[in-house]
Amino acid sequence: MTERDVQREVFNLLKLINEKNIRRLPYNDAKDLATQMRNDTIFTSITGKEILKQNMKYESHLNNQYDQPIIDLATDVFWNTRLSNLQRNQFTNLANDANVINEIHFQASNDAHFRMSQLYNHQQGTDNDIFNGIRFY
Repeated sequence: MTERDVQREVFNLLKLINEKNIRRLPYNDAKDLATQMRNDTIFTSITGKEILKQNMKYESHLNNQYDQPIIDLATDVFWNTRLSNLQRNQFTNLANDANVINEIHFQASNDAHFRMSQLYNHQQGTDNDIFNGIRFY
């Protein structure tokens, strides 16, 4: 595929999609987005542009367009030319807020696991079941 063919595919995709849906902030709530990130992806952090790319991918698939490199290029074009600075900032701020929530969540989870491991290590006593692992000094 030549560069001209790629450009044509990108602009054809941009004609097919519903721009209003691409501009929509998913959930429009950082807590819900953070939960979605933890449940559906392996990413621990996300950018505003990646949120937009998820919207682009969803809209592309609705239009039976599945070529990921074309979707990625269309996302770049949309991000750079069809969003205002305010809209880009809204996506970026939502992503940053969700990332902070997930950082706090992961830190709390790690702290809880560490405390549980400390309890387990501290509770080890005898291997005799009759004493239930109680230490006798």
